[in-house]
Amino acid sequence: PAIRHLEVHGQSLSMDAKLEFSPKLERNVDYKVLRATSDVMVLGLLAGKMWRKTAGQLLLMSITPQGKSPVEMAHGTGIVVADIAANPTVATSTARVTATTTKRLSIYGTGFSIDGTELTLEPTSRSAYDYEAVYENEVVLRLKDGKSWGTVPAGSASIELVVTKIDTAAGEYIFQDATGKPQPVVVAVVVPDTAATSASGEQLRCDDTCMWANDGVCDDGSR
Repeated sequence: PAIRHLEVHGQSLSMDAKLEFSPKLERNVDYKVLRATSDVMVLGLLAGKMWRKTAGQLLLMSITPQGKSPVEMAHGTGIVVADIAANPTVATSTARVTATTTKRLSIYGTGFSIDGTELTLEPTSRSAYDYEAVYENEVVLRLKDGKSWGTVPAGSASIELVVTKIDTAAGEYIFQDATGKPQPVVVAVVVPDTAATSASGEQLRCDDTCMWANDGVCDDGSR
């Protein structure tokens, strides 16, 4: 989950107030109370936990103030305290792109927000590209003139281009494994510009790696 803090507003709240959620969340197992006043409690999600396992509403069913009886929310039906979105995904790809002559790169996945999605790439600098288009399952990046996707070290055939995190309308999501260790997603393999040559040895402007690749037309319209 991108948002790791959740605020619950109400009355007679405190660090010791007991909250009942649906789907069920357990204090000090799924979350901890970071701070509280009489009218707000700030909850922090624990490492490796989720607000809920699937996308949907998180309901607060009841609050039990310290030393008092439970107070049911909305006569026992609960109130919505958050709309939980599914974690975004990025599809792995080993498509080859040249360091400077491949001008467009499409990254596929799920959970992208057309209202604003920001990907963090390595080793590509954010100043090296612009967002050309964002769809629910695809982000199209365009390399700026004079910039590169990455520098392939001398003696190496290629380097991996990875996405380390994504920021959508639901917040920032870092790609990691079950233990919380960073686990970037490979979205392309960067090769030297000299790897894209014609039969005559002429260097091509790009290597035709768009979604309609191998049609003889590069993403930038050249051939």
